Amino acid sequence: MRAFFNSLLGYFLTPWGIILMGALDSSLIFFLPLGIDFAVIVLAAREPELFWLYAILATIGSVIGAMVTFCIGRKAGEHGLTRLMKPSRLARVRHRVSHHAGVSVAALAIVPPPFPFTAFVLASGAFGGHPWTFFATLAGVRAVRFLAE
Repeated sequence: MRAFFNSLLGYFLTPWGIILMGALDSSLIFFLPLGIDFAVIVLAAREPELFWLYAILATIGSVIGAMVTFCIGRKAGEHGLTRLMKPSRLARVRHRVSHHAGVSVAALAIVPPPFPFTAFVLASGAFGGHPWTFFATLAGVRAVRFLAE
């Protein structure tokens, strides 16, 4: 069993694995607090001259995962979010997304967990956020975060 987990965790410490972990981390499917951050740090420590590549790959994966979550939010709509989130949390998210969407996404994208990043991505899709602005902001801020690591 130990060999299985070592091989599984070892896969995430490859270029393709870091894209997959970034995508899973920004989706509704998978939650491993600071998992992508540790993967970027470990890979950059192993090969310091490629630190920029790992940051870009993690950013690409993160944007892919957020796209899936954004599309789920877009399909679910505001009514569908009531089944996925508590009403009190939904009201707070709605207020933040409708008034300060860019700032909210930027702040949550740069801060590591345990903040409810996926809830804001879902809400941005459900409340009709502009996809190009959303993903450009997300990509820029995530790239800064991963490069800083």
